[in-house]
Amino acid sequence: MAPINQGLTVADVDAAVEREMRCDAFGPAPDLDEKHFGSNPKVAEAAAAYSTPSWRRRNLPTNPIWETQLYRPLTVILNAVTKLCEPDERTFDIVWYDEHATNSDAQFMADTRPDIAAVIQGGRTRWGALHTLIQVKKKADTLPTVSGLLRFVYQALREQFDRRFMYGMVFSMYNLTVWHVDRSGALASEVFNIHEEPLRFIKVILSFIMLRPEELGWDPTMKMYIEDVHEGKITRRYGLPSYTIKENEENGTSNAFERMWIVSVPKPSAQPDESRPGDAGAPPLPLSEEEEFVVFNAVSLSGSEVVKGRATRIWKAWKMVDMVISKEQRKVYIIKDCWRDERRGEEGAFYVQAGVCPGVALYYSHGDVRIGERRNVDCTFKLVRKNVKAQGKPLYLRTDQRDQASWSQDYFTALTGWEYPQYVPRNRIHMRLVMASHGHPLTKFSTLQELLGALHDAIQGHKYLYENGVLHRDISLGNILITGLPAPNRGILIDLDNGINWPDHKTHADGERMGTLAFMSYEILSNRRILSGTLAFPPTGPDGSILYSFFSKRDERMDMNLKDVTHDAVHDLESFFWVLCWLCVAREGPGRARHFNTDGLSEEQVAEAIQIHDTVVAAFEQKSTSGIATRKHNILVEMGSFTSTILNSFTPYFEPLETLLCWLHGDLHRAYKNRNFEGLHGKFLAYLTAAEQSPVIQGWEATDNAYQEMSEAVLKQRDEPETIWDSSKLERIVPSEKPPSVHKRSRNKRRRADEELETIAEQCEGGSSSALSERRDTRSAARKRRRMASPSQAQ
Repeated sequence: MAPINQGLTVADVDAAVEREMRCDAFGPAPDLDEKHFGSNPKVAEAAAAYSTPSWRRRNLPTNPIWETQLYRPLTVILNAVTKLCEPDERTFDIVWYDEHATNSDAQFMADTRPDIAAVIQGGRTRWGALHTLIQVKKKADTLPTVSGLLRFVYQALREQFDRRFMYGMVFSMYNLTVWHVDRSGALASEVFNIHEEPLRFIKVILSFIMLRPEELGWDPTMKMYIEDVHEGKITRRYGLPSYTIKENEENGTSNAFERMWIVSVPKPSAQPDESRPGDAGAPPLPLSEEEEFVVFNAVSLSGSEVVKGRATRIWKAWKMVDMVISKEQRKVYIIKDCWRDERRGEEGAFYVQAGVCPGVALYYSHGDVRIGERRNVDCTFKLVRKNVKAQGKPLYLRTDQRDQASWSQDYFTALTGWEYPQYVPRNRIHMRLVMASHGHPLTKFSTLQELLGALHDAIQGHKYLYENGVLHRDISLGNILITGLPAPNRGILIDLDNGINWPDHKTHADGERMGTLAFMSYEILSNRRILSGTLAFPPTGPDGSILYSFFSKRDERMDMNLKDVTHDAVHDLESFFWVLCWLCVAREGPGRARHFNTDGLSEEQVAEAIQIHDTVVAAFEQKSTSGIATRKHNILVEMGSFTSTILNSFTPYFEPLETLLCWLHGDLHRAYKNRNFEGLHGKFLAYLTAAEQSPVIQGWEATDNAYQEMSEAVLKQRDEPETIWDSSKLERIVPSEKPPSVHKRSRNKRRRADEELETIAEQCEGGSSSALSERRDTRSAARKRRRMASPSQAQ
């Protein structure tokens, strides 16, 4: 397989870095380079022996006029210091390269390169073997040089699966600043002049050669899977650290994304350590209490595309001990690797608390990743940062450098006022979770009946979790899987990473809203209770009762508009409702995304297609939290808004679900209006059961050859191995080219939405927009009758 290019640009990466690091870059930390590089006696002894270089003799100017005077002499000095260290003293054999004028050979990322890179000698790719780097400050820089440095760290962490954190350096005229970057943010050392403090400089450089791998950010619990083959037979299976594998060794592909990896995870019998994370006095966990898994397929890597944060990665895996049997006989597990906020509960503990629940993924084991000889818990504050604390207020990484008299260092202003959160940064703990069940993304349903059955069982699973004290808090398209199993596990809930023990949960003052934006409840998005509105007509439920109460003025009880909403089960059930709404307006059918193809349409039909496109974008895909919250509020309290935004935007395949959505919408409205949420799980389950048993839905795919073809195609796709980017992330609506006249008429209105669209990985051939437009008039007349119908009439 060729290297995969996801189309990232420098602007994309810079925007991501700015967003993530906005409040989490601090400096200077006076003790950073001493605690991280000066405490090792071997490094200190070697540095003292080699601390007499002559920078002038090597042509490194003491007061350069331009940065171009620095690249080559600085690279020569770095390699000279490296060679001073004897081979038997080195942990890493690295070479420093002047990269500022070369082409990047990056895989999976933006086409960009650092100025000077320390690459492990013989490494398989430049980015895969990047050990550390130096970014040279430019005289004409308008932003701090560290902004570019963080871009390269972002990319390196994205390619290096076995990297926990990374160091980088900024060189400005004659000054050096060391930056430590981990999942909690970034810390800067004091700025120092390498001419005046050569010993300090050499300590830093020698540390990148002599310190243990785990001290430099590598993960010794994750190794590349290797097989020794003799005369066509596998004689040995084992793992090697990626940084020890040379380019010319014939032991597999050079692309890290195509490699199989071995990861260590605590056994189910291993008891969690009650000591504080990273405590040097904590007893080590015996190696016998860990077992190895071989990850062979990436389920989702999109969550790892961060510098700071959870950096979640999910793989399919086999047990190492099962590698001796055939692939077909091996049991498949799911491994999740992430960095959790220490204030939040352990995801695995919630599965243990709830026990075995139908409709919920089956738990196997979990535990914190342990590093080093003492098997200390891998956490950012104690183990990774070595207790070096962030001081002062966060640095503004976009401070204008043009107002400074000198380019001898990066200059920063501090974030103040409303931009500065009350609690930063956060300690994060590296953990792994193993699940014994897996499935397909919800978009890979094969029939309407299978979709409704999966949603039914997932809601039943949510109910079981809630009754056992666990609230999910992130119901989304990606967290509901289709298993292909019989009830009650046709659909399962996954990802309790945002879960809470709801009876005694206390929200943190700086706690984040939990959920996926497109599917979050209005009340959680806005932190305000929902208001009631006027309804056009009253739909009925399965029992024939009126779901909506008529009123001509706002309910006085609602005028309080209470704030400080507590996340509860009703908000998760509302998220299930939004998931189903999204499927109905954003999918053509099983396994196929909606494609707004306007070819061959009249101007009137094009205008209608554009209106639907913009409506769907505004309801689910706009980036404004307040904007999407307002849309959801209107949809929930106004039948007209629900009709125009959701029902009128259905693709033809989902027509039989209109009545079901009206029932769900009605009960949500009534529950919010009366603030009575008792029995809401049961009502949702009853509606799904009634719809699933409808003869129309049971035989729907047989009514159209196109539906049958989509169903057969998705079943075939589910039997094939997933590609490494087949993740369950939210897809985006694909716009087609519009005629100039339409663009001209609505350009200003639609520009923002169009800019926010992203092309989804899954494309469909042809367009059903013509059919949708032609059938719109005939459908509208029957829609009101279906909403009023009882289940027996609808069937």
